[in-house]
Amino acid sequence: MRQERSHEINLRFDHPELHLLDRRAVLRLRKDQINTLTYKDDARIQEGIISRYELETEVASFEITSQLLQKLGFFISDRYEKYRTAFQLDQTEIVLDELPFGNFVEIEGFHDDIKKAMGRLELSQATPVNCSYLHLFHLSRLWLERERNIHLEEFSFQGFAGITLPIEHLLQSDQERPLE
Repeated sequence: MRQERSHEINLRFDHPELHLLDRRAVLRLRKDQINTLTYKDDARIQEGIISRYELETEVASFEITSQLLQKLGFFISDRYEKYRTAFQLDQTEIVLDELPFGNFVEIEGFHDDIKKAMGRLELSQATPVNCSYLHLFHLSRLWLERERNIHLEEFSFQGFAGITLPIEHLLQSDQERPLE
């Protein structure tokens, strides 16, 4: 096992003048066993596999890094949480993510290694999700507001308590837009 099940708090930042979301770029601060600041470029999809350029560094303090980014003009655009367990399989990292609205598997590595891992895990026939968790959160938020008149400010387990979402329906309604 590469990482025991751990709770994550994620803050997504944007800047009024940089419009990271419009560029489908990501600036994220994550807190789990360590604190990590990550930048990701726009995603590309090749043969059903998402790839993107990523820069990541460990930071000493989650709170101070958040304050520093805000002092530089960035604002917290989204806050979300999840539980993550990670395993090593050959040359790939297999990640099991538990989100407030469902569970997902991510496979990280080089293209050919990902294809091999999908075969070994018998995931070749699984429905791929070609959008980010954040985009799924936003689709969920829209559905909850429209169908249930529920408004969520953040994507937490407490906020989603007792709510079952039709994830397949949400994905089918937005297949053409893979977002960050």
